[in-house]
Amino acid sequence: MLSPCHILRKNAKYSGYTDRPTDLLDDLIVCVLRGVVEMGSRPLIEEKKIEDTIRNVPKSSFTVLEFIDVFKRMYPREWEMLVGRFGVFGSKRRYTVSTYLSNRLDVYSHKPHSILVPFTRWSEGGFKDRRRTTKEEKKVFGSHWISVFRKKKDS
Repeated sequence: MLSPCHILRKNAKYSGYTDRPTDLLDDLIVCVLRGVVEMGSRPLIEEKKIEDTIRNVPKSSFTVLEFIDVFKRMYPREWEMLVGRFGVFGSKRRYTVSTYLSNRLDVYSHKPHSILVPFTRWSEGGFKDRRRTTKEEKKVFGSHWISVFRKKKDS
């Protein structure tokens, strides 16, 4: 049985998206991840570890690359497991560990108890919660644009 989210995306037309088909793919991935969380399946990384990592990121706003730096130090075994499963940029995979963690941060940010400001998705706000990558970031991330996550003031 297909989830309502899957059916919605399956019937979506490209006209609502940019000329890049990956925008639709990104929305599908987030949709599937949301379904996994909502249906009770156990995610690869527990939410508590995501939250603890966010608390240890020194800045109030950060990218997935800054999140990864802290996560690697705090949870080296989990990091190795994720790299083994998804690979890193340059390993000829579309869905890498940075994509997985970025999607997890996105989904987490929309939960009522989240310590992050809800992330604005592409279809809702374009570049609102994104910025251009630096040359150094592009070498390890691959994209010209990177998501910026923000902590809530009271966290």
